[in-house]
Amino acid sequence: MSARIRVAGYRRVVLCVLEANDAARRFYETDGWAPDGARREEDVWGVDARVMRYQRLLDEDGDHLQTIVCRTLVIAG
Repeated sequence: MSARIRVAGYRRVVLCVLEANDAARRFYETDGWAPDGARREEDVWGVDARVMRYQRLLDEDGDHLQTIVCRTLVIAG
């Protein structure tokens, strides 16, 4: 997926994950994602939840970054 995003001209991707979802946060951190400090409260299926934003740079040069934003991922299990 990251190759297709690079070809489209994006150099940075972001996603949001529930702060309390430790398993998802470990998964993303292991894959090179890092929290960027942004947090917000969000209604998830009628429940107030704290959400953290993660980012991943696809190209280290940093020239004219474009961003693709993903909606909050909620995985029930």
